[in-house]
Amino acid sequence: MKCALTAALLLLSGALVPAAEGGPMLQFNDQHFAPEHAYAFQMKTPDLDAMSPQDMQGGPEKMKWKKSTVLVLSDKPFDAAALAKLDPPVDALDRMVAAGAVMLTVIAGVGGKVDMLQLALPRSQTALQLDTGVATLTLDPPKDGKLSGRLVVKGDRKMHDFDPQNVPFVEADVRFVTAAPAH
Repeated sequence: MKCALTAALLLLSGALVPAAEGGPMLQFNDQHFAPEHAYAFQMKTPDLDAMSPQDMQGGPEKMKWKKSTVLVLSDKPFDAAALAKLDPPVDALDRMVAAGAVMLTVIAGVGGKVDMLQLALPRSQTALQLDTGVATLTLDPPKDGKLSGRLVVKGDRKMHDFDPQNVPFVEADVRFVTAAPAH
């Protein structure tokens, strides 16, 4: 009981507490966050695998597009009803970060292949584009209108220790459940 009360007081005071064993965990350098909230939506993104260099330089009419699932994890709750009215809700998500939310965004193609991984920190002017090769997104088949799965990001401690000013250490292990995006 005393531990629970202490943890509650720390959370109320705004202190960052590492997630409990088995809970959601996101680490950025020496800061720990608990991304306990998830929101998913779909949007069209460039299909880089299907385009030639000529397609990429040929303007919008040469672009090839695909439907991607966007998964957003945050330490702050989402107003899913308000976000669902926006297409896409990117500006509203940016306002959440400006207001103090930590946000880890994954854009995934077919089968959960990570196409983009981005970390936005509270009140930050820019988001960090992370190496997609260090991320694994596992999506369970949608069930009862829910999308669930796990995101694991393996940080490169050696590179961070070698150049901590220019190479951030980012690691995450988050299981999530959210409303499945409408197709």
